[in-house]
Amino acid sequence: MKKLLAIVLALCVGCMLLPAVAEEADFLGDWYLIKYIMGEQEIDPSMMGMSITMTFQEGGTGTAVTVQGGAETSNEFAWELRDGQLFMTSEGEEAPVALEDGLMKIGFEGGGMVLSREAPAAAVAAEPVAAESEEAFFGTWSAAKVNMEGSVISLDMVAAMGLNLGATLTIEAGKVTVSFAFLSDEAIVYEGESSFADGVLQMAMPEGQEAVVIQLLDSGELLCTLTDTTTGTALPLYFVPAE
Repeated sequence: MKKLLAIVLALCVGCMLLPAVAEEADFLGDWYLIKYIMGEQEIDPSMMGMSITMTFQEGGTGTAVTVQGGAETSNEFAWELRDGQLFMTSEGEEAPVALEDGLMKIGFEGGGMVLSREAPAAAVAAEPVAAESEEAFFGTWSAAKVNMEGSVISLDMVAAMGLNLGATLTIEAGKVTVSFAFLSDEAIVYEGESSFADGVLQMAMPEGQEAVVIQLLDSGELLCTLTDTTTGTALPLYFVPAE
């Protein structure tokens, strides 16, 4: 997968011009990503364990530093003012840039970024808690987010990327029913006996497969890792009560 900055700039190709930038002094210096937009989806980068700092320097150059999962990467870009309109170019792709209500907006036709002068606070990840009883898990739950290589992203964003992923858990006394679809329109449905101990629920799987552990989080969500048997891909999924 391409670097996030490259993806955003690619989405911006052919964008209509944004409102003009007033003065060079308005945009020089550091800007911090606070929102990433992909189609109709708005993503908080801190929820993905990611931060991007863009520094506009004098002389038409700049640097974008991305930190994710403890790894840091740096990309150089160029900027230019043409007839009062600011443009930036990275990896051969050009995007218009606008200042509006104290925020910087890069590309807004199909995707883009919103940046602020103030660094956003780090997101607080939900933590497992010991459930008091099996009843805390009862009900029907729908997968809302997935942890992909350390980044927690919504399933709406996964769909916007062209990938099919969906799952539901139906939990009742002594039994869990799972409906799980990954890279396929057809869901696989299976059920297993459940047991409650030490604040977590476990679902028994066929012989040779490890039990599925379902944890309650302090956010009120459930965390459960489901494995696609075709690809062997293990997906930590976050479930919320079904509507």
